[in-house]
Amino acid sequence: MTLEAHRRVVVEYIRAIMLKRISFKNAEERKEGAERMIKEAEQFRFLFKKLAAVSVCFE
Repeated sequence: MTLEAHRRVVVEYIRAIMLKRISFKNAEERKEGAERMIKEAEQFRFLFKKLAAVSVCFE
């Protein structure tokens, strides 16, 4: 179940990014966009580690 939730979140996140078609005006904006995506990836990683730990407890 956790694997399916992980896949779905990743697919929806990528879909949202692709639909926005963000364009950056300069290198600083690109850097900020990349840093934001890295931060969001870390938040997803934390969430799914936590969910996986809870999932193991209920098996």
